[in-house]
Amino acid sequence: MEDHRPRRVTLMMAVGRLHRIWEEYLRGVAQALGIPEAYTKTVLYIDRHPGASQTQIAALGGVTAAAVNQTVKELCRDGYVRKEVDERDKRHTRLYVTEKGASIAGAVRGAFGEADGRITAFLTEERERELTETLNAVGDLIKGEADA
Repeated sequence: MEDHRPRRVTLMMAVGRLHRIWEEYLRGVAQALGIPEAYTKTVLYIDRHPGASQTQIAALGGVTAAAVNQTVKELCRDGYVRKEVDERDKRHTRLYVTEKGASIAGAVRGAFGEADGRITAFLTEERERELTETLNAVGDLIKGEADA
């Protein structure tokens, strides 16, 4: 027999829904810029962390090194990123955005800033701070349980 009672929406269900909506927004930003979705986060990370390694990017994104390697190959081929051999350890390469990559990173950050402004426009500064602190605390709690 089917249960027709209203389902209680939990905090994590709401966060999950918000995450899915944000990911859809990111896809739209990438599409509007004419770049593959996978490029946006990687270019932003490299732009903010010049000399980053593929291992760092993989750890941040929770993806395999092979997946990052493929994305980096494409970013280099398309002129958004360049690789340089690490002078201290020739086995490693470091990643840097090109002028083209910096332009895309700026455009993505601009789109994120506009979205953030629209999202938080209805919140007071105090309410936004409280919400941010609460969500960060929930994230820390979940991470702590996962690491335990």
